[in-house]
Amino acid sequence: MERWYPGFRLSPCTAVRLAGFLPVLLVLGLIALAYITCVLATLAPLRTLHPSVVYPLLIFFHFIYLNVLANYLLLVFADPGSPPPDWKAAPPPSPFSPHLPTHRFLSTPALSAHPTQALRVSTPPMTSDSDDGYQDAGMLLPPQSHSAHPPKPLTSSFRYAHLMRERSYDGTLRYCRVCAAYKPDRSHHCSVCRRCILRMDHHCVFVNNCVSFYNHKFFISFILYAFFGCLFVAIVSFPTFAAVLSTSPSHMKPHSSGGWLIAKARMLWGHTPIRVVQRMDLIQFANLQGMSSTLKTLAMVGYITSIAFAFALAIFVILHLYLVAKGRTTIEMYELTDQMRVARVLEYDLGFAKNLRKVFGSVPFWWFFPTRVYVEGDGLDYERRTLPDLRPVTV
Repeated sequence: MERWYPGFRLSPCTAVRLAGFLPVLLVLGLIALAYITCVLATLAPLRTLHPSVVYPLLIFFHFIYLNVLANYLLLVFADPGSPPPDWKAAPPPSPFSPHLPTHRFLSTPALSAHPTQALRVSTPPMTSDSDDGYQDAGMLLPPQSHSAHPPKPLTSSFRYAHLMRERSYDGTLRYCRVCAAYKPDRSHHCSVCRRCILRMDHHCVFVNNCVSFYNHKFFISFILYAFFGCLFVAIVSFPTFAAVLSTSPSHMKPHSSGGWLIAKARMLWGHTPIRVVQRMDLIQFANLQGMSSTLKTLAMVGYITSIAFAFALAIFVILHLYLVAKGRTTIEMYELTDQMRVARVLEYDLGFAKNLRKVFGSVPFWWFFPTRVYVEGDGLDYERRTLPDLRPVTV
């Protein structure tokens, strides 16, 4: 398990998670509906008529389908990752603490008397013999002083501070007072999961879990395979859809669900799908002989939902592939509107190829399977690029 899913553990079962499983059941129902539409209503009845066409399509569809199902279940049940227990510590000293001299604060009279002076963020180099752990990160400093004893940076000594480059707006280490723990770079507190999440992308109600460092690959793979699966169903099941649509409701039981649905569908589409099938000679790829009205109804619903979700998933695929290519999360996409955060977000963009490897792993062959093998990192420390135009930030 550790080889194929490094760092894998089950997401904790809480009352909040149990209450949020209804959307998960809905998604699983839609996945099952796509299978019924494509396999049971379309390809299975054609096995004896067109075996040379049907069996390759069945193999290809099941490859997509199993990837959709496996990635989705991993998304739902895999722990997205949280800071280790040893990241719990006392909070850093507040810059507004009464025990610190007032000349350190932007709101104090000492600085108000000199409005042209501002606090600056300094990024001194990290020294190998340092034990303080904060020499490598941007720290909030007061204006230059001629005193022989310069004030200490507004941060606290923390054993993992050398891994933390990001800071709060007051210059201190990022700290979650709900979890009583320091927050690694790119991590955020999720109000639904009620804990901090490593490299949090977003919380998704349809997986009842957070998308983050340990399941980001599963999320991207899921929406990709789900999109191609919906597209596959929409193309392959089109003759069956048109054939069912051409069935006269008068030949069915008066109060059957299939008769009502087909009548409404014919009012919406008219005879357009039927004409397309006839003109392209696709009617041979539809076999309704012996098909029950229930299966016809499920095929209709499955086909319509597959088309709808293909369009919706296309937007998600484009957006999230763009973010992966740029080395960003959804949260960081919104943080780009904050001038104080732009430089830090851009540091994570290592280039298209390297950004892909950071999410999918270093061996492209395994990108197409539901595994995290060869995905590097621990969710606590991230490689950054050096931006030549970065300057000390004045706030």
